[in-house]
Amino acid sequence: MEIRTEYLTKLVRIIRSRPVVAGILVACLVIGIALISVASIPTIAMRETRHFEGQVMAFAQNRDALPVPGAPFDGLGFAEATTPELECGVGIVFLVEPEFVAFQATGLMPPPQLHCDRASVRLPGRIVAVFVENQRQTSANWSFDLALFDVSYPYALFGLPAIGLLLVSGLGLPALFLQWAIPRWMRSVFGRDEEEKY
Repeated sequence: MEIRTEYLTKLVRIIRSRPVVAGILVACLVIGIALISVASIPTIAMRETRHFEGQVMAFAQNRDALPVPGAPFDGLGFAEATTPELECGVGIVFLVEPEFVAFQATGLMPPPQLHCDRASVRLPGRIVAVFVENQRQTSANWSFDLALFDVSYPYALFGLPAIGLLLVSGLGLPALFLQWAIPRWMRSVFGRDEEEKY
């Protein structure tokens, strides 16, 4: 019984020592960062693909541009739009939510993302509206494919213990440093004052 008590006393003394506590706090910090990294790993899956095609009249620009029914979509993820070929002067404009609000306020259409020099684009967030514009003097055919992707975070629950570990290390390490630094500072200041008295 005495041996066990002595062992426990030594163990508590070791655990309470500053280097051991610092090591534990640093380990909590490293593990917390690792868990946050794991929790942030996304899983990307294609939900569906849609094909759109049609014809746009001549000089259809800004508010006269042709809206594409069914192209807007909601969802947590992004979309990739591709077009096989567009005639120069024909452009496809995808409006995500902030751009759509600006378009309603000003009536000015942003530059097209798909045109004869650009065949693909990645669109983040929610697509509110899609327009086809034509600066040519004649009508033109157009087509594009829209691939919709869902983004999920299957390891997000690992972030819960990570928050606790980062909180412990974030509070513990500064406190441990102050516990080490303040006595040294006080000894350096007040010890020097005592020496100057003599």
